[in-house]
Amino acid sequence: MGAPETKIRAAFVTKLQAFPSLPSVAWENISFTPTAGTTYLRPFLLPGEPVQAELGTAGQNRHNGIYQISIYAPAGVGTSAAGTLRDNLVDFFKRGTLMTYSDITVQIQKAFPGPMMQETDWIHIPITIRYRLLAAN
Repeated sequence: MGAPETKIRAAFVTKLQAFPSLPSVAWENISFTPTAGTTYLRPFLLPGEPVQAELGTAGQNRHNGIYQISIYAPAGVGTSAAGTLRDNLVDFFKRGTLMTYSDITVQIQKAFPGPMMQETDWIHIPITIRYRLLAAN
């Protein structure tokens, strides 16, 4: 099978696109200019090093990694709306969620928010989604 990162990314993109009331998204490697005063998301796939899970050249590999979704919400308007979006995204990618794309099934191990960070024009909330996948060598 080789490296399944393309399929893992597609599984996450498909899942994120199904999120109710999805704000604008700054997808990886696609030109994006944020609109002042408008919340948007910036997701990234951060694959980890695959490890051997079974013996032999036909054995499966375990792929672990992170899908990072950063929320950027306007500064100066409070934290309630950004906090609700954060909580809803964490719940949408909750532990045990399975995402099937093509011939792979990605399992969410956990999803949790990082600290809210104040920037000049935005507040930034990172959400870490840890995943795993067993895939052919």
